[in-house]
Amino acid sequence: MSSFFPRDEKKIRERIRRYERALEREVRLGCVGDGYGKRFLLGPLYMLAGDVDGALRSFEWFEATFPDSGGDGWQYLAWALALYRARRWRPAFVKLYQAILQNRYLVARLIGEDPRAMKPCRESDVLLDDALETPPELLAMWHPDERAWARHVWEHPAVVKRRERYLQIERTLDRLPRGPRRNALVKELMGLERSELDPEMGPGKGDQDPEKERSG
Repeated sequence: MSSFFPRDEKKIRERIRRYERALEREVRLGCVGDGYGKRFLLGPLYMLAGDVDGALRSFEWFEATFPDSGGDGWQYLAWALALYRARRWRPAFVKLYQAILQNRYLVARLIGEDPRAMKPCRESDVLLDDALETPPELLAMWHPDERAWARHVWEHPAVVKRRERYLQIERTLDRLPRGPRRNALVKELMGLERSELDPEMGPGKGDQDPEKERSG
């Protein structure tokens, strides 16, 4: 997967244009053959090119074009960073919270935790593999102060509460047979993934500058 992220800005821009042309054509024809995730990679590519505005436009296009798509961990990580750099604190908080639920191992790796120390709830955990195989440039584009903010979100009481509930549901589903109870838990799990978490559910003001929030 690291081949999806060239390091030369010119090549990154070429990759963006190629993906955008392909996706525009596929959407127009009503057959998005997106086997290797072009729609999820556009935003991260823009961020690797240092283009926050381009990334935000691509994320808005993604939401409008694929409203039922659950997104991708790498995509959500770049999305949260783009919102943070655009000083849109509350949406950035929410998107990083959603990234944590998308792939908690990936965000743990971002903030310097060892994801392998977090016991996976499945014998073979694809999310853990994805986190360990994340291209280093996707993590390297986060500055130290941005990683500190990510840890702040990770440790936020409201996030911790929902993260623990999410993991509890996953573990229960591992051993629960099909039936009404399982259906209810799957519905709750999906609700947690899509919820618009309000930072004011715990310490923190959400809308204000995170630097002021931490120092205050």
